[in-house]
Amino acid sequence: MTTQPETLKLYTATGCEPCVEVKEALEQGNYDILGVEGESQPEVEAIDLATEENYGIIEDHGIEAIPAAYYGARQCKIFVDDETHRVTFDCRADDEQKAAS
Repeated sequence: MTTQPETLKLYTATGCEPCVEVKEALEQGNYDILGVEGESQPEVEAIDLATEENYGIIEDHGIEAIPAAYYGARQCKIFVDDETHRVTFDCRADDEQKAAS
């Protein structure tokens, strides 16, 4: 039996406009997370990569763009609805994402 991570990690940076929009949606509870097991959604931890102590995470995870989200080792795609500003973190495996399209 595989234990699922308890936290979705959202990587952002100060001054990043898309990051601000995603963080505001989180603060308002205006988000969904797809591809997680269990009845409850995991907690979301926002981590600012613009700090000296967190800068090494960029190389450790191979982060090329922000905002970026990870659920365990799985990278999640981030979608923002233009009208409702609702954020969807799609953490499903690639084959699941393609089947849902």
